[in-house]
Amino acid sequence: MGEGFHLPPSEAMACRCPVVSTEVGGPIDLIESGVNGYLAPIGNVQKLAEGLEKVLSLSELQWQEMSDAAYQTVVQYSWDDAADLFEAALYKAIDRSQTAGSEGQDPESTLGLPISVL
Repeated sequence: MGEGFHLPPSEAMACRCPVVSTEVGGPIDLIESGVNGYLAPIGNVQKLAEGLEKVLSLSELQWQEMSDAAYQTVVQYSWDDAADLFEAALYKAIDRSQTAGSEGQDPESTLGLPISVL
């Protein structure tokens, strides 16, 4: 089981800290391995440790570059962007449920969610 967005990595990046994370939710979209942090497959402790070792072994200049990249990545996002993307996803879900209903399909099976959550 994993967390959806995984907010702590974003918070760390906002504090100019490179992030080492497993490949879950938000980090997949935010972290570019070797640029602003490192990603490791879920359950792969060796790769996670390797990423940590790399970050902790950076020279001062390398740390500053990775730190700046982490910060620049996360400041590109805003609440307005998130709201717009969420609204678009809701409209897409509604459209899919209406299309499924008009084609005689069960809308719940098309979305994988009860329609009541929309």
